[in-house]
Amino acid sequence: MKRIHEKDLFEVSDTFYPHGRLINAKRLEGGFSCDVFILDIQTTNKEAKLVFRSEGSYPADNSIETEFNLLKVLNKTNLPVSEAIYLDTSCKILHRPFMIMSYLDGSLGTSNEKVICDHELMATQLRNIHQIKIDNLPELSLRVDPLDQLLAYIPKGRDWNEIRNFIKNLSIDEYKGKKCLLHGDYWPGNILWNNENISGILDWEYAAIGDPLADLAVTCLDARYSNGEIGMNSFKQKYLGNEKIDEYRFNLWLIYIAASTLHYINNWNLDKQTKTIMKRESKLTILSSFNIIKNQS
Repeated sequence: MKRIHEKDLFEVSDTFYPHGRLINAKRLEGGFSCDVFILDIQTTNKEAKLVFRSEGSYPADNSIETEFNLLKVLNKTNLPVSEAIYLDTSCKILHRPFMIMSYLDGSLGTSNEKVICDHELMATQLRNIHQIKIDNLPELSLRVDPLDQLLAYIPKGRDWNEIRNFIKNLSIDEYKGKKCLLHGDYWPGNILWNNENISGILDWEYAAIGDPLADLAVTCLDARYSNGEIGMNSFKQKYLGNEKIDEYRFNLWLIYIAASTLHYINNWNLDKQTKTIMKRESKLTILSSFNIIKNQS
């Protein structure tokens, strides 16, 4: 996909802030499927700091317009999210739709040394997301079936035949739990921290409505990338507390998330070491979760 460059943003600034001028545009690098910049715009009275975000690429579930409208609703809740300010879907200013959001102060990610504290706060915010009323949300995809497209994600080859054959003949009951808002990509790279508090939850392009265990599996798997099984179990325990869940369905979601990671990871802008860790832990997660559901079947 053709990238957007700093020079392209002057026209964005002129359109959005005709009485101001763009004095700096800093690209944010990372595993983004889109272009993200911090914009410093000088007006007569003040300097404004904003965030530019272009529409993401496949396999993102939501268009930039859907994400913009979702933020508009979430701005009225207690979730720490950016204010949705400006949306352009005409592709006349740039070759891709984009939006402008408010800038949230903070730093990305967590450190291994304070993982237990971080998991407590992250789990609280994930529960807050899952408690948002879904009646007034924009139309989002439904995510309730961990078997949906799973076979397309499971690796091919002799070593995976047992798992593929098992999944092929597997069926589960229709999801009857409470459907809630899912972030879809809740991990430290999409969380801003300020003074050891969460100051922002970013990147809602994978948001959906559905089974909260799908979201839990995403974050647990990422915790495993950073801190092994201890990290995975730490986040799971912090999120659940004393609540009991359908472990069978949860492990199917773990297989789904891990397998989709293996399917798409080479398209992500990640360094070699990170990819190696994620591939290794995703494979181990699939194998361990498969053994659990096989023994319960």
